Amino acid sequence: MENSNSPYNETLPNKILTTTAGSLSIFGTLVIFLTFYIWKDLRTASRKILVYISIGDFLTALVNISGLWLSATLYNKVTDSKHDHDMYIDLCTAEGFVNIAAIISSFFWTFYLSVYLYLAVCKGLESSTERIVLRVFHVTAWGIPLVIACLALALNEVGPLVYPNKVSDGWCWVKTGSKNPNPNKIAWMFIAGKGWEILAYIGITAFYIRVKVHLRQQVYSCQGAPFLTMGSIEAARKADRKFTFIPVIFILLRMWGTIRFFLYISGQGHPEYEWLRILHGIGDSSQGFANFVIFCVFTEKMRSHFKYWFSKIFPCCSKPMESSAHVGYESTNILTDHSYET
Repeated sequence: MENSNSPYNETLPNKILTTTAGSLSIFGTLVIFLTFYIWKDLRTASRKILVYISIGDFLTALVNISGLWLSATLYNKVTDSKHDHDMYIDLCTAEGFVNIAAIISSFFWTFYLSVYLYLAVCKGLESSTERIVLRVFHVTAWGIPLVIACLALALNEVGPLVYPNKVSDGWCWVKTGSKNPNPNKIAWMFIAGKGWEILAYIGITAFYIRVKVHLRQQVYSCQGAPFLTMGSIEAARKADRKFTFIPVIFILLRMWGTIRFFLYISGQGHPEYEWLRILHGIGDSSQGFANFVIFCVFTEKMRSHFKYWFSKIFPCCSKPMESSAHVGYESTNILTDHSYET
């Protein structure tokens, strides 16, 4: 019989929706990994950063799914048996550690993608400087999350969340010991994810707005130039739309967890809204799939690759295509070598 006070006393629709979102993210990130490995012409710096983002998104989705099902099962089976209790604590602690490291790393790399595109598009990033920038990205985007996760683990701040759980959707994270918010726990929640999430909202939006403004200025200043083809203008417009979607989708997916967090720390004893919790579970588990849609499905170069690959496997179902997977691509003097594309 399930413990009614369990923080993992989830409804079936919540489990199904969050698991579906997480599974789609796992699928999306695997496609990103596979296409990067197979198609060498996609191995640009920006696409590499997308792969690094996807590593964090893959682990996050995996931990979210396991937290909803495995931890819940173990928690509800915990009796007086020390073995059952220790197994639950160990699994929950491991989930929380991976969750902290993965989600913060994803935030860093997502922010760094916006920084890289800003430097490449607006500042004309040179290859020598690019190597230095990427080294800094690697050291901080992998190092800081691991240091935070290890520190939280060492200080015993990672583990189960005591009922009622208002800051998670069932997965383990920063350990909470009471219903009312504790200043120490709030600080750790900021350090272990929420603070970086809020900074990512601001930083990603700011850099993408700057790139959009630069693109529009370039297109406007080149109006009437002989080298500015319709293909060039359309490429710039597609890039402009993409730079709108990226921060908007990121915020729309993550905002539900942020809202729940601020409701929790307000200490007003608010009711637990099931719809808000469901949106939190779906949003936090969907980033990998959202990146797949933006950077694969809505990227012309990727679609050309997919169409060419499909025509080779199913020739009877495809229209004749030229051997090159890059048909229809034009160079543009607005954005050298399509540095905005990922």
